[in-house]
Amino acid sequence: MQGMTDQQFHAALTGLAADFGAWDRAAVVTACTTAGWSVDDDDEIADIPGAERGGWMSDNDHRTDPGAPEYDAVGMYVGHAEPDEFPKYLAAATEVWGEPSMFGGSRNVFVRWRDKVTFRELSMDHSGEINLRAASTEVFEEWDYRAWDFEDDLTEVPFTWMGDKDGPGMDGFAMGEKVVSNWDDVAEALANTLLDVQLGMWALGTADPDPELGPDRLVITLQADTDLDEEDDEDRDASTVDSDLKVQIVLYPDTLLLLVSDGDEWQDELTAKGFKPYGDGVQARDYTADPAAITEAAQLTAIFLRHFGFESPGEVTHDSWRHPSPYSYFTLTCVGVPESS
Repeated sequence: MQGMTDQQFHAALTGLAADFGAWDRAAVVTACTTAGWSVDDDDEIADIPGAERGGWMSDNDHRTDPGAPEYDAVGMYVGHAEPDEFPKYLAAATEVWGEPSMFGGSRNVFVRWRDKVTFRELSMDHSGEINLRAASTEVFEEWDYRAWDFEDDLTEVPFTWMGDKDGPGMDGFAMGEKVVSNWDDVAEALANTLLDVQLGMWALGTADPDPELGPDRLVITLQADTDLDEEDDEDRDASTVDSDLKVQIVLYPDTLLLLVSDGDEWQDELTAKGFKPYGDGVQARDYTADPAAITEAAQLTAIFLRHFGFESPGEVTHDSWRHPSPYSYFTLTCVGVPESS
């Protein structure tokens, strides 16, 4: 890794293991100075060995109650690494912080350690940048809740996927599902999720192949929501599209298979896009799963759903599974259409 040495990384983990109190400024500054770091009036943190860009504190922008935390996080840039180097840093973090609570992706891959007051996080983004942070559980639980329900910007989704391995405490954890209203956002949501899951496969590893099911992979199937009751959900539309028509995405660590139901009306486009007969009324296209290919597959998914006759994403539902999986629980939260009931 370019950046901190192993010893400097261990020291940073130890510093972030401190008690940040109720996340008032005095307690946060005390935790930083106890670790040997200095804090200036602009909340920039200096004197962190190996942190080329220093560190940062962020205040709680949504604070309205005087008793709420003044600050929400302390973090730092650690360095750059390849995804296959990530387990080494995860092992070091586990040694200092204990067993992780949660794994996931949010335009990155992250691992979190949660308790009632503070959670800690190790993350790597798609460029290979590794960051550490400690944050207020209360603030981020409230932010997660608002983001699921009220944020339209897909970059504000708290996480695109999550998994756990029966680790300790999930305090400060708000679960949701991001549903969008237009096809461009469906394509973007799908692409973001697939890219994050793929990075997670690279950085966190995959399950051993199952003798019957084969290798670890993610399968997403999108088709008509045949169980929709408009009386129960007035914001969504019952679909008249044949429920046998579907698009299925199968993501492996380095390849992607896109499967689309046959249809005379969209056969020319299937041929033009390189699809081949796959059997059972389905045509398929294989991709080497680089970011451009994943983005294209997500866009084609939205295009063929429209060819099927869906007028809006509100008529579509999805099923997904990952088995074998390294997680005891795994779910997607940002496919763009709701999970089937």
